[in-house]
Amino acid sequence: MNLNELRSVIDVMDAELIHLLGKRLTLACHLGEIKKRLGRPIDDPAREDEVLAHVAQLAAQEGVPEGDAETIYRAIIAMCRKAQNKGTIYGK
Repeated sequence: MNLNELRSVIDVMDAELIHLLGKRLTLACHLGEIKKRLGRPIDDPAREDEVLAHVAQLAAQEGVPEGDAETIYRAIIAMCRKAQNKGTIYGK
């Protein structure tokens, strides 16, 4: 593959990642609604630790630097927590 072809493949992957983030945010909003109905706090540090541990394991299996994967997932978790608190996905 040449440079432009590789970039095109990355562009497709980026679109897939954004699509999955949107789906994750939608699920996070639903979780937020359930937590509110049950009187549970939005923040769940124990669950966040579970997610980060699972991500570290997946990253190790895929050869992705675990620290970088953790940084990305901390941002994703923060984005989802914000959506849960707000009750909606940004811009929707």
